[in-house]
Amino acid sequence: MRRFTVFALVVVLAGYPALTLVYAQPLELSGLCPLSKALSVHGIPDAVIIVGDSAAQEDWDAANEIAEFIRFRLGGRAEILNASEAQPEDLREHAVILIGGPVANRYAELPNERAPLRFVKVGKLWTVRTPDNRHFGGLYHFGFAQALINPWDPQVPLLWVAGVDRHGTLGAAKGLLSYSCRDPRVGAVLFMTYDDGRVKVRDEFQAPSRPAMWVSPPLTALFLNA
Repeated sequence: MRRFTVFALVVVLAGYPALTLVYAQPLELSGLCPLSKALSVHGIPDAVIIVGDSAAQEDWDAANEIAEFIRFRLGGRAEILNASEAQPEDLREHAVILIGGPVANRYAELPNERAPLRFVKVGKLWTVRTPDNRHFGGLYHFGFAQALINPWDPQVPLLWVAGVDRHGTLGAAKGLLSYSCRDPRVGAVLFMTYDDGRVKVRDEFQAPSRPAMWVSPPLTALFLNA
C-alpha cells in the first residue's frame, strides 16, 4: 500500500508541470479570421459568452450583438452567462468569448497577465498595451478583439473582446462583427471608437504573437489617439 501511495504521488508530481504549463506560458495569438472558423467546436460555431458580474450595460449589449451574429449570421450556437454562472465545463466544451477587461470580468484577469494585447493603467487612465509596447488610451475609446490559445483548454477557441472603457468594449464588438477578414494570419485587431459611435481599425496583429518584454509606459500614452 505504501509503495502504491508513493508511486501515485510521483505520478501526480510528474504531471503537475504539464497541468500548469498553459498557465505559466504567455498566451499566443491564434487565427481570428474567418470568425466562423475561429469559434468552431466540432465543425460549427458554438460559444459561451462570459460577461462580468459588475459589467456595464454596454458590455451586455456587446455580448448580445455577438450572440445574435453567431446565431443568425453564422448559423451557430451562443449562450450568454454571468461570470459567476460559468462552470469549468463551459470553458472546455465551447468556444469561450470573454467580454470586458479584468476590472469587470474576473475571467479576464488571466489573459490580461499573459496576452499580447493587455490593459495597463497609466496614472488614472487605462491603456491598451500592444505586443510592440505601444500604449493607446485617453482621447478615444480603444478596444480590441483577440483570438488566443485558451489557458483552460488549448483545444478550445478563446476570443477576448474588451476596451479601456465601456464604449471601447462595445465599439470593439461592433468593429469585430463588421471587420473584413482579408488576411487569415491576423490574430488580433485594435479598434478606435469615436464619441459619435463610429469605429475604425487602428492596427492589426498577426498570429502567432507573444507579449513583448515589459517597459515603462510613456507619458504620451495618456494622449495617443491615432
